[in-house]
Amino acid sequence: MRSLSYIFLFTLLFFVLPEAYAQQDIEFHLNATLLPGKNILKVKRDFNDPYLWVLAENNEVYRINSLDNSITDLSPLFKPYPYTFTDIAGQNKDVVFIVTGTNTILQYKNGIIKLIGQSNGIAGAVNSIGITDNFSYYVQPYFPTALDILNIGTDQGIYKYNIANETATAQFTNNIDKPARIYDATYRSTMQTYNFIPYNQQDTIHYYSVLSNGYHAEFLWGGGSFGEHIYTATETTAIIDHYTDLVSYQMLFFGTEKGLYEIGANGSHNSGTAHKRFLPGQKVNKVATIYGLTSFGNGNQFFGVGQIKENLLVGTDEGLYFSNSFYNTFGKLYGSASIELLPYAPLNGVVINDVCVNHVLNSNPICEDGVWVAAKNGLHLLKPDYGKFFGAQQLEALHFEDDYGNLDEKEICSDGSVKLTINAGDYAGNTIQWYRNGSELTGIRERDLEVNEAGDYYAVVYDPCGAEHMETNHLKVKKIAGPEFIFAYNDKVQVCENAPFSLEVQGSAAYQYRWYRDGVLTDEIGQSITVNSNGKYKVVVSACADNGVQSKEVQVEFVTLPTAIIKKNKQLYCIGDQAVLSTDIAPNGAYTLNWLRNGVPIEDSADKTSLSVTQSGAYSIVIKSNLINCSRTIVPVNIAFTPPPTLSVEKTSITSFCDGETIVLKATYSSGKLTWSTGETTDEIKVKTPGHYTAIVKSGDCVKEESRDVLFFPKPSLALANASLCPFTGGSVILEAPSGFNRYQWNGVDGSESFTTGTTGTVTLTVTDANGCTASQVIRVASDCPDIRFANTFTPNGDGVNDTWNIAGLGADRSISVTIFNRYGASVFEERGYATPWDGTSRGKNVPAGVYYYVISIKESSQVLTGSLAVIY
Repeated sequence: MRSLSYIFLFTLLFFVLPEAYAQQDIEFHLNATLLPGKNILKVKRDFNDPYLWVLAENNEVYRINSLDNSITDLSPLFKPYPYTFTDIAGQNKDVVFIVTGTNTILQYKNGIIKLIGQSNGIAGAVNSIGITDNFSYYVQPYFPTALDILNIGTDQGIYKYNIANETATAQFTNNIDKPARIYDATYRSTMQTYNFIPYNQQDTIHYYSVLSNGYHAEFLWGGGSFGEHIYTATETTAIIDHYTDLVSYQMLFFGTEKGLYEIGANGSHNSGTAHKRFLPGQKVNKVATIYGLTSFGNGNQFFGVGQIKENLLVGTDEGLYFSNSFYNTFGKLYGSASIELLPYAPLNGVVINDVCVNHVLNSNPICEDGVWVAAKNGLHLLKPDYGKFFGAQQLEALHFEDDYGNLDEKEICSDGSVKLTINAGDYAGNTIQWYRNGSELTGIRERDLEVNEAGDYYAVVYDPCGAEHMETNHLKVKKIAGPEFIFAYNDKVQVCENAPFSLEVQGSAAYQYRWYRDGVLTDEIGQSITVNSNGKYKVVVSACADNGVQSKEVQVEFVTLPTAIIKKNKQLYCIGDQAVLSTDIAPNGAYTLNWLRNGVPIEDSADKTSLSVTQSGAYSIVIKSNLINCSRTIVPVNIAFTPPPTLSVEKTSITSFCDGETIVLKATYSSGKLTWSTGETTDEIKVKTPGHYTAIVKSGDCVKEESRDVLFFPKPSLALANASLCPFTGGSVILEAPSGFNRYQWNGVDGSESFTTGTTGTVTLTVTDANGCTASQVIRVASDCPDIRFANTFTPNGDGVNDTWNIAGLGADRSISVTIFNRYGASVFEERGYATPWDGTSRGKNVPAGVYYYVISIKESSQVLTGSLAVIY
């Protein structure tokens, strides 16, 4: 809440901080002295009850009716109690509480006296009390209603005593380093301190936390140069009604044995912040404030406060003091306004113990009409007086009905009237005397005044709270016979078509205006009419409802210029072409045609309906009226002359220019659209047949062509016969290719016209001729062998005779494989090519004698030899 209030306060101060009074604006007159010669210690009154309770020295207790000042001495009732009475607070004529200087309080209630204290939940020695009967209209809705509550300050904390059910509850009892104290308890506020908090460890100043209307309102200061004892404290805020204790608006005042101090609540947590001291060296016993002239302003607004006053009242050991008004200064007195304390001369040198502001019951707005001063020489009733300080001030409260202060003069017709009213927000009273030209209007007392005569009007308004009265601001009323106006136009007015045009009449803003077109009343009622069509216009001006004066009739004619378009003979132009522009506007004596290029007039083009051009640019026509200064510009036509496109065709081949191959033709051009003689429109085309190919590029009407002839060379012809050989005998075959080719490749390896192979399978021949054309053929080499010879028995015994199994006709051809199995199907010998015959061993050991089985096969051949073989040792 505090941060928001800071921002709001700053905004208010920055823009609208009112100027504070800097001189005396109040004085006081002694109305009555009661109990003369007695040392009056305390005087308090519950503000919803007319009875005043007074505590005098020697435990004397008095009840005073503030309506007639009648006194009732109740001292004998309290004589039996051997205490020293120090404070008093009464709720009404039948209920009063007295502080005894002990842990108990005397309660007088409906004729019965009893002691209240520890048994009622109140701990500690009581030092001060005050009754919160009801915060009333001026506090709501910010704080809750608190009915029948006695606020009690003790050296143990703050207690709330319910007068009706006689029970007490502790409000603050923790961290009490100094006694809690009740400083204020009125219909406007309650103010109390409840503990002591040091600002920091090095600070020697005592900070007493303050509660105002139940809300923490920062701190009071004690110790050091400020004095050890705070005897009194009060606060003030910016406005009266809907009283609020937001910290941003508060000013705190407190009195010690060293004087009166003023601090802003926002900075009260640090004694180093700005503050002011008054009455240095004087012991201040009581500080309060009094509101005045509350009917002469608006007490629930921050602005327009009128003449409302708020003045300090300060009671000291050396007399009574009062200040100039500081109302509505937004809690910034020490920074922006000056308070001056003035002594009340009749009480100079007299000890003032207490001050109580008198409030008129049930007054609205608030009426504080007196001050009860508890002095060492008696009880004095003072009455405030503001009248002699008014000077020439006027109360800004009078305005014309529904105007709210914008006008100070108004005109009415001969039989018309106007209502004057006094704003309730500026004057809240109801005692009013009206005047015209300085003479009293007898018998008229209402807030509203109906006026039908010319004159200077004002009112004198009276403060219901006192004898003061103020003159309001003045309003002048004039009566008029007929309107005076000027309607200065020719009988005929020509206006450019679509140009904004208004007819205006010069006259008073208070007149009534009615506009007519061709004799028909329009909806226009102002001092001007917007004209957007041909016709006869006039205005009837009325100062009042019955005295209209007609103006002359004005013929308004809108000059229309023809509309047209510019045509061109074709859409696109090449460099060297001639563009022909034309329009369908016919020459006419009412207007003139002029051609423009890029906004610049073209010489010798006036009134021409066609134009031949060879330069690029934006061409338009301006049509100018020969009657008035009107013109129309035709929408421009952009003409551009395009250079012919560039074009080249490149011929490439994926491999060579041979039959069956593909040639790529690629067109490169600067602009336009490409089309091939084949009908294709891509930048590249693929050609497989010989012929004449043409690329055509068209940009607008600009065309470029480029052609290429395409020829293909025949491919070589190959027809080699297939061959055969016997792989088991190591045979070979020679393949012969036709002569005359530039390159021969056998199985992908460069060679000559012939190729020798000793293996079966396929051989691929590729030849390339002088044109780079190639041809390929696959030749098959088949197996064709005579019988293979071998023995079916051998003796691998190492005697050098028949020790190996020899096979005639195989040789070392590795495309032949030989495998020998034992009778169990297990391989005991396997060899690709048979360069080394089998010696009868398997894995380095002689195989057992017996029958074995062989399989002889050729790779990539279905020919297989199988049979049995005997091994004998």
